[in-house]
Amino acid sequence: IVQDASPLLKGTGLKNGDLLNLPTVETDGAPVKKMILPGSAEIPEIDNSKLNFHKIELIAYTFSINPDNNPGIGTFVVCKRTPSSGTVVNVASTNWCSSTGIGGADKVKIETITKNMIDGSLSNSDLFTA
Repeated sequence: IVQDASPLLKGTGLKNGDLLNLPTVETDGAPVKKMILPGSAEIPEIDNSKLNFHKIELIAYTFSINPDNNPGIGTFVVCKRTPSSGTVVNVASTNWCSSTGIGGADKVKIETITKNMIDGSLSNSDLFTA
């Protein structure tokens, strides 16, 4: 977790540096410009020049190995293509709704994040931190 003030994480108790237990078969990742060092941990900086989104925010990330055995980064992001478009939340995992995700060890946290996504979207709330 790198953005514990995110409204998506409200009620989870997750703090920056915490791990969300979510074993997954596959991760999605946004392009990364570089790794930055805000404290003792490296955090990916999203390369929005390749995406051209109006707004994108990194909530969490994980290191992974892609199918050709090269390292990758899975990125849990909230993004908005244009000022008037809808907001997209990508949790970066194919297993979010599986027995290892919403049915797994961090079931309550994943349920809470999912409820925050749905409730925030239905009430047209801002899903970004800043």
